[in-house]
Amino acid sequence: MSVPPPIPVARSTFVSVVAWIFIGLSSLMILITLLDSFLLPRVFMPMLQQMRSATTPALSPFLNWYLGHIVWLCYLMLLLSIAHLLASIGLLKRRNWGRRLFIGLIGVDMVFQLMGAAVQWSLAGPIQHATLQTQFASMPQSLPAEQQAQMLQMMDSMMVVTRIFSLIFAAALIVLFAWIIKRLCSAMIRREFVPPSIAA
Repeated sequence: MSVPPPIPVARSTFVSVVAWIFIGLSSLMILITLLDSFLLPRVFMPMLQQMRSATTPALSPFLNWYLGHIVWLCYLMLLLSIAHLLASIGLLKRRNWGRRLFIGLIGVDMVFQLMGAAVQWSLAGPIQHATLQTQFASMPQSLPAEQQAQMLQMMDSMMVVTRIFSLIFAAALIVLFAWIIKRLCSAMIRREFVPPSIAA
């Protein structure tokens, strides 16, 4: 008497939608980081080096380190984007390694959101000030000190709004990622990633 084949578990729309969204996002990030890794050494690094040499005493040690390693950080983002793409494809194909890798990478994304908000809050202002001071120094006719102070004050006001929105956006993404992790760890979703032969 032959044993009937096990009935496969129905695939949830949630997993498929999340997988396809992250396939699209990670593919876009790969293209962006590839473009950045090509343009940074050739176009933006000379500008950054000029800014560092003109304003080194005013920059924090961390900001100096960040500007000095920005190309390697771009390569790191490229590797993470490729890992996200592989994990998303594994998630779509209902591979358990893909689910586990995806959960781990989403956890890394949550940490990056916190770090990004902290960097935005602490370093965006000094970077904008350093950029403006470099522009002031390169002008053929220097602006009056009062006008420079007014421009810096306007920049500070804009940066406060930007920081608040970036903090709210980071918090919303962290909550969303935590919800996705919770769903992917649920027993009902985990059953989709068990091969029918093992589930039987």
